[in-house]
Amino acid sequence: FERIARVAFELAKTRKGKVTSTEKKNVMISGVFWNNVVTEVHKNEYPDMELEHILADACAMQLVRNPKQFDLIVADNLFGDILSDEAAMLTGSMGMLPSASFKTTVTVWTLFTSPSAAFEDVSENPQVGWASS
Repeated sequence: FERIARVAFELAKTRKGKVTSTEKKNVMISGVFWNNVVTEVHKNEYPDMELEHILADACAMQLVRNPKQFDLIVADNLFGDILSDEAAMLTGSMGMLPSASFKTTVTVWTLFTSPSAAFEDVSENPQVGWASS
């Protein structure tokens, strides 16, 4: 999770400097871990950047309600896949917005598509996607 957080903050440096981390810490222990790791990476390595945490379901609602509030959303594979599909439909069609799927040795830049098609082991396939420009 640390590597994923670092990639998000590095990408945010080239944008508006705001990272929105999304998970479900209220019902999933993995969400608590995700939240803690992203918070620590922010605190220790990127304290000058803006970080906000939002629950994945609230993020989905806000993405429809006011997508321009987001600069860069970072999520694990489960929520990244759901939110990237939703964000893609905001433009009217899947395949209209950029996305990236990262793995240790390979980075696949695509338009918003199912990340499961990019790698056999999707459990190790984190996503970083842009919500708005």
